[in-house]
Amino acid sequence: MYYLNVLKLFVSFGDQLDRISHAERIRNVWKLTGLLVFASIVTYGLMAYMGIGSALIMSGGAAYTPAEYESSKLWFIIGRSLAGAVSALAMICIPAMIFKWLIIEVPFQKLMAMQLGVFVIVLIERLTWIPLAVFFGLDWFVSPFSFGVIASHLTSKPWLIYFFGSISIFQLWIISFQIKFLNRMLGEKEKSVWLAVIFLRFLEWVLAAIVVFGSPYVIGRWFS
Repeated sequence: MYYLNVLKLFVSFGDQLDRISHAERIRNVWKLTGLLVFASIVTYGLMAYMGIGSALIMSGGAAYTPAEYESSKLWFIIGRSLAGAVSALAMICIPAMIFKWLIIEVPFQKLMAMQLGVFVIVLIERLTWIPLAVFFGLDWFVSPFSFGVIASHLTSKPWLIYFFGSISIFQLWIISFQIKFLNRMLGEKEKSVWLAVIFLRFLEWVLAAIVVFGSPYVIGRWFS
């Protein structure tokens, strides 16, 4: 039995992988899932409180009464906090289920342990967005840690900028993390692992670009 501590995955990665690979059961998975979901809620709520990502909704703020403006801010914070919870559960559980379907040999608990580590990296990336937005006025898709900056100089097509903005050094870190984790669990290097990991990341980048690209239309219709 192995008692999972996600932070140890980043301190002694190889040793922890050995422990996980030999463990018959892994404890603390669901507690850590709940903790990371809560951390995501706090992170998204904090970003919303600071006004990050609120430009589309608050653009008509001058036409609001003070009460309406405060109400819209409150609902925005609530909505973003809920989005933080949903995105956390989706990023942790859905890839684990897909990997379980693709790579049957690895137990689901171990795949969940991997995704908990992945989501820690995701949260670190989200936290970098706060100072970039507050102090430099940069949106996440033109973060200096992403390829969105380069894309914005090469094209004016928003969906391409969003797509490449989704690809960052943190995403490359996640790819490396998942490949090393899965190869250790399988006991050998598999080309299928590389393909599965990169394909899933690609789908996430495409989905992120679609969601962001479509957000102005959805929000515009919702608040019109």
